[in-house]
Amino acid sequence: MAKSTASPKQPYLAASSKIVGISSTPTKDGPPADYEPLIEAGEASKFLGFKPITIKRMAQKGLLPTIPFPIGKTGKYRYKFKLSKLEAYVESLSRPALAA
Repeated sequence: MAKSTASPKQPYLAASSKIVGISSTPTKDGPPADYEPLIEAGEASKFLGFKPITIKRMAQKGLLPTIPFPIGKTGKYRYKFKLSKLEAYVESLSRPALAA
């Protein structure tokens, strides 16, 4: 039986360091090159030209590319967006469909 290298107080460090892309220590270089901050529904509404409640409803229905974050154990979610995904979504709506 293999012995765990994590201390009893922090058993999650050994397990999380085995997952690809997760490090137990922060890097000095800052965020990775492909890092993109997430925006809230209010900022997405300004970009798309809808009210924030409309953005939330569209996210709930799966009409917008979103990243849902659960709010505790309530079954509700806070939706966040990547601006690049929203831009791609708008572009896909504005391009005419190709006739086959």
